Formats: sequence, C-alpha cells, structure tokens
Amino acid sequence: MRYILVCAPDFFSIDYEINPWMHVENAVDGSSAAEQFADLLATYSKLGIEVKQIDQVRGLPDMVYTANFGFAIDDLFILRGLSMTSANPRQIMLQSGLQHRGLELSTCLRGSSTKVKAIT
Repeated sequence: MRYILVCAPDFFSIDYEINPWMHVENAVDGSSAAEQFADLLATYSKLGIEVKQIDQVRGLPDMVYTANFGFAIDDLFILRGLSMTSANPRQIMLQSGLQHRGLELSTCLRGSSTKVKAIT
C-alpha cells in the first residue's frame, strides 16, 4: 500500500438512515470524532503509511467513507461506479479533491473507458 485516502469528519452527521446501524436520533460527538480521526492519522504515520486527505463538504456527510469511493494503484484512482460526468455534488467534490492531490482518475463503470488526467 503506497497511501490511503481519508476525509476528516469535519461535518459528519447522521441525517438519514441508509443501513440498520444508522439512526438519525444518534447525535455525532464532533469532538470525539475529531479525536478518533487524529488517532487514526497518527497510527497511519507510525506505520509509515502516506495519507492523502480530501476535505469534507458541509451537507455531504458520507464523504468520510472513503473506502466506498474506489481504490488506488500508484497515482491512478479507480472510482467505483461513479459517473465522471455526474452532477452529484459528492462525486464532483471527490473528483476535485483527488485531482488536486495529483491523482489521475478513471472509472470502472461497465462499458466505460472514461479517463480524466489530473491537472497538477
């Protein structure tokens, strides 16, 4: 593993339920989330793992689940099932954040060979 993609839980909240473990009545403790995230970054650092961080956008709480976005091979990030032309705000912010960090993007959509070269 050359690096891991992370997103700080700056605006994380449970605004809707998408699985049996999420409940809107459970408030997120922002201080605790920030502390746990800092501990995670420190652990990665101790293990010698490079971290690439994208910024979370207010109103897009699920950006913190970076493992759901896809996977990386060196400087190429393969986006899982996300259309490169989608107007979805999360996808736009994700693509922008990844490109800003110098990554080349591609998709793994069936029948898609769309590729976006990062502007560095």
